[in-house]
Amino acid sequence: MRYTRAGQLVLSDSMMKVYQDCGARFWFNYLENPEPELQPRLAAFEFGTVIHSMFYDFFKRRDPDLKMFQSPANFANVFRGRWLNIDSPNRTNRGRSKAAVLWRTPDEKEKLSSLGYKICYDFYQRNIKMPLSHLLVEAYFIVNITNEQNGRGYALQGYIDRLELRQSRLPASFRAEDLGKALKESRPLFNNGEQAGHIMVIDYKSGNKMVPPAALQLDTQFSCYDLAVELLYPAAPRRFAIENVRDGSHIPTNRGDGERQVLRERIFKIGRSIEKEQFPLASNMYKCQNCAFLRQCASLQNVAGRKGIHPEDLMRASSPLVRGPRKAPSLFEWKDGEIVGITDEQRLSQAEKLRHKPTQMSFFFGQEEHEALAEDVSHTAQDTFVETIASPEEWQPDGESTAALEDWNQTQAS
Repeated sequence: MRYTRAGQLVLSDSMMKVYQDCGARFWFNYLENPEPELQPRLAAFEFGTVIHSMFYDFFKRRDPDLKMFQSPANFANVFRGRWLNIDSPNRTNRGRSKAAVLWRTPDEKEKLSSLGYKICYDFYQRNIKMPLSHLLVEAYFIVNITNEQNGRGYALQGYIDRLELRQSRLPASFRAEDLGKALKESRPLFNNGEQAGHIMVIDYKSGNKMVPPAALQLDTQFSCYDLAVELLYPAAPRRFAIENVRDGSHIPTNRGDGERQVLRERIFKIGRSIEKEQFPLASNMYKCQNCAFLRQCASLQNVAGRKGIHPEDLMRASSPLVRGPRKAPSLFEWKDGEIVGITDEQRLSQAEKLRHKPTQMSFFFGQEEHEALAEDVSHTAQDTFVETIASPEEWQPDGESTAALEDWNQTQAS
């Protein structure tokens, strides 16, 4: 978990979605992280990651003279090379073993290779004439959201796949060093009320299922983008769409004040629950489908049942929410997804005293949750929120090099 220098917990839309599905999955993924080398790498996720990296390199063009940028076939062949080598190296940059990719069928790798080739070939043809000066890719943002009434606040971070300045009269450039130049120069024009075009926010989707427009309208990810773009480019008209990379089609959506209010309430509700170290189990078994931590979760609940301690109390004792590096080792010894031992019996004996929770495995709200919800409702109408873009000095963790802020600086400069 990360915090800003001001002590605000840093959240993202994906983190909040994981927490909403299952607090235990959030705890396993972001706090405990048992045996990361054993967590399966899903083929669909790995495919999307490689596709995103290809699109990023296409627009970034750190070396424009590379052969991969000379023709759509060359570009698509680079994808094929990356994909066929997805299983190697088998270790991370830190020397840890990587888990094997989980293939659903023996020929899935080859099928995805052919699909990715076509996607990259078509993407090259669609975008080769796109002026680099009029777009940004993988634009990082971090936003401070503070409640003036009580001073409580959180930071929201994320990446925008692609920002485009459309219908602009600013001169176009195809040089990689001018990436985002027109976006930067458009800011004072928008502030002065001039007609400088509009900003298009695009999120790539590589899945084979089309997102229904009604479901897209409820997706909080675009609400996060809306907040960030409004702060980065005040007064700029903005539009939003998903791009289905398989055929280049767009599904538009829109955002307004109502979605912004829902986003604020969601951030504060989830943020406060995380800070209280509440990690509730999934409310129904359907949310457990495709979870990478099913074996670990079952083992944790078995230990909780034997010891007569609520699973949340065990989670809190093993990996509490702390700022900075982890201050204590895990309470459990993990092997092949199972708890095979306890590292500190004294901490285990104190686990039950951490909070007053019923021992039974209940998925329903308790008295404390009802009181917290009532408090939220009573203060909603009186709350005043201040939203600002965080500067690098506010959020940069201790010891992190300035070079790691490259993407952030690019967005901030624009």
